[in-house]
Parts: sequence; C-alpha cells; structure tokens
Amino acid sequence: MKETDIIIIGAGPTGLFAVFEAGLLRLKCHLIDTLPQPGGQLTELYPKKPIFDIPGYPSVGAGELIDNLMEQIKQFQPEFTLSETAVTLEKNKPMIPLSSPPTRVPK
Repeated sequence: MKETDIIIIGAGPTGLFAVFEAGLLRLKCHLIDTLPQPGGQLTELYPKKPIFDIPGYPSVGAGELIDNLMEQIKQFQPEFTLSETAVTLEKNKPMIPLSSPPTRVPK
C-alpha cells in the first residue's frame, strides 16, 4: 500500500487544483478517477470548448486548461490511479483504507 497525505477522488480541474494547493503545504496527493485520463468532463466530453469563468483568463480552451493544470502540479509529483472507481472509504486509525475494485470504463 502506498502512503499519501491526501486522496483526491476525481482528477478533473477541481481535483487537479487541489493537488496544487496541497502541494504548497507540502502534502503528497494521490488522485483516483474512473476516466482513463486526467481532466474529467473537460477532457472526456469537450476538450476544445472555450471556458469563460476561470479567473485571470477571459477565455481558455478546456484542453489547454487541463494541460496548464497538469504542468502546474508536475512539481508536486502526484500519483494517479485511473480507470478505477473508488467504492468504499473506511476510517481506521491512523490510516483510511480505500478499496477500488478493478473496473472497466464503458466507452
């Protein structure tokens, strides 16, 4: 079992930004996502769609936003578990084990 400070369920824009914020606090993150690549719905459904509600960007492409977030978090070396679904989360002192059975993502 790998040790991490924070498990983030969902590797979309919010999960990726959470890695950045946690990294500033020197916390190690592991992201889990059902999809086969980071980026969530932005990557899966509309990677070329312009996004207009990101502070500091009048307009940014969805794919570009994910690329920028991935570049931003690279320095913190997060770990990814992709194409798997987090099913249970159990509190156990001092760790919280997470079970994630192997699953296939429907196409």
